[in-house]
Amino acid sequence: MNENDAASIKVITDAGGHKAGLEALRWMILRSIAIAILSPAVLCIGAKICGLL
Repeated sequence: MNENDAASIKVITDAGGHKAGLEALRWMILRSIAIAILSPAVLCIGAKICGLL
């Protein structure tokens, strides 16, 4: 997580209360996990497709 994410969480938390900040944080964590899982899979699939063509 970089400084921009931390700042945006603080703004969301200040504006919408604690629960909104937690929702934003949870979404960022889920998005990061999804990217971490999908990126290698996409690269692997891409390599297989390029190998087949």
